[in-house]
Amino acid sequence: MSALSKISALGCDVGRVLKFNTGLVKSNGKNFIKGNAIIKLKVNNLKI
Repeated sequence: MSALSKISALGCDVGRVLKFNTGLVKSNGKNFIKGNAIIKLKVNNLKI
């Protein structure tokens, strides 16, 4: 998988997760923090 494909796949994932988190923030800040930790893990695992 090329770096470009990884970046665009990551962009889609992050976009999806952020949209999901935006809804969570309104109801519960703790869920938002947990969601951000997941994004960081995904970014670290890609090692672009």
